[in-house]
Amino acid sequence: MKGRWLIFLVFLFLVPRIFSLDILETRKGVKYRGKIVKIQPTKEGKAFVMKTEQGGTVAIFQKDVARINRDNQVLDFITGERYYMEVRRPYLPFAVLSIATGAYAVNRFQEYSRLHDKAERQRDSAGVDSETINTNDQKNAMAAGIVSSIISVGSLYIALRPLEIKVPIGKINISGTMNGVRLAFQF
Repeated sequence: MKGRWLIFLVFLFLVPRIFSLDILETRKGVKYRGKIVKIQPTKEGKAFVMKTEQGGTVAIFQKDVARINRDNQVLDFITGERYYMEVRRPYLPFAVLSIATGAYAVNRFQEYSRLHDKAERQRDSAGVDSETINTNDQKNAMAAGIVSSIISVGSLYIALRPLEIKVPIGKINISGTMNGVRLAFQF
């Protein structure tokens, strides 16, 4: 029974590594999606051999590679460093501000509607032009509702917007073998 659980846990942790895709970006901006299967030493330097999603195989020299992304880890060959790309949402507390200003905006629009209905009733009963009954209270309620709505939408945008942070790991270390059995990207 313990052996089955061990096999299950090993399988569970290896599946994402086996099926993860690499994104190889060249210095010219071309992106290849697939799996890097080997690093081949050549006379010009090392070449990355990648099996693409479409099933073809591509070999790209290391001097032509700009970045390699695997999950959220990046090898940047332009700067020569490795780093993680973490996505954080540090401004999530602004959602509370968004909810509060949204509720206030709804309150102000309801107040405007109430004042507008009151002015309409006065206009109908007194026979006065609607321009003269349009009060400053109505204008203030409408302006407060519009400004609060803008602040609510802006703070919701800020709250939900992700922030990508580079967490440096170190310098790039690449090794390969002639038969392609051993790859060491230090991902």
